[in-house]
Amino acid sequence: MSNPVPPPSSPPFAIILTSTHSTGKQTLAFSLSSHLSTPWLKSEPALFSASLSARSQSSRAGLSYNDVFTRIWLSKLGRLGYFSAPSRSAVLTCYAMRRQERDAIREAMGNAGVRVLFVVLWISEEVLEGRTLGAEEEGLAGRIMGAKKGDIEAPGEEELVGRGGDVMVVDSLKSVEEMDGAVKEGVGRWLAVRDKEEVKTVV
Repeated sequence: MSNPVPPPSSPPFAIILTSTHSTGKQTLAFSLSSHLSTPWLKSEPALFSASLSARSQSSRAGLSYNDVFTRIWLSKLGRLGYFSAPSRSAVLTCYAMRRQERDAIREAMGNAGVRVLFVVLWISEEVLEGRTLGAEEEGLAGRIMGAKKGDIEAPGEEELVGRGGDVMVVDSLKSVEEMDGAVKEGVGRWLAVRDKEEVKTVV
């Protein structure tokens, strides 16, 4: 497989690996960041802060969810060092998110001039329950499932890369090696298409 590492002049990008626990997300993020020669940033705290504040301020103060989310998300990424990277590109990891959060990230990163690809490591409720119940104490497992089930939401078809969107779905039932290959191949194709689109825009 050819290495899809973009040249220094390529526009910045963020590859966001998103999933619940027990899917190999961190292993894949480390491998992908090494493959692309970009930093890997654990952005779960940034997503949590941005999402919580946006929900609170939009309901209590009538502020725009996306405006609040954008301000906090970009601020938190800055503190993580995202905008200090020479290429302003990185691999990010986040917990499983819903459409509202993806839309807010799209707007925030678009405002910063960064193209985004979401890589969703898909897991069904049944599989997640099996993995959780087998690895955690029963009471803790029940609390984890209660918190996570609401976030297991399949992306809309219009969001998918094959439909012109920016979401790639990978089956987390595959082995880590199979997922690693699928992620790298899919990201490589996305980067190649993205760069062609940028060239057309410049021309």
